[in-house]
Amino acid sequence: MFLSLSPTNLKDKRGEAYSVLGVVFFVYLLVIFSMNAVSREIFAGFLATTCSIVVYTSSLISVIKTKEVKLTTSFLMFLNGAFWFAFGLLKQDLFFVVSNGFGCGVGALQMYFIYRNNKGETINQKEKGKRKAKIA
Repeated sequence: MFLSLSPTNLKDKRGEAYSVLGVVFFVYLLVIFSMNAVSREIFAGFLATTCSIVVYTSSLISVIKTKEVKLTTSFLMFLNGAFWFAFGLLKQDLFFVVSNGFGCGVGALQMYFIYRNNKGETINQKEKGKRKAKIA
């Protein structure tokens, strides 16, 4: 449905999208019919952890390339990672601990990028300085 309603430049990638969906469905069937319950849990946890780390890493790479960081996104990423990390510790689930500990660290690193050049000035002081610089 998404592909039928998408803009024309995305419709050109329809074959790629169907290929990815086919691979995902094939892996799903393979896992369901060839693994026992414990192996499926480990495989799913490893796959979810890998995907989480890829998402967090892509966010960090984007910040490094563009040199733009938004406080809200970084702070929420940090909080999300911290809460799920704590949940993983309480449940003693290594998959939660690893992936969300990594996410918490990435969020903290992004917040460091925001504040590393701050010399104790508030936002209002910085704006006044910019106004004075533009006027002068």
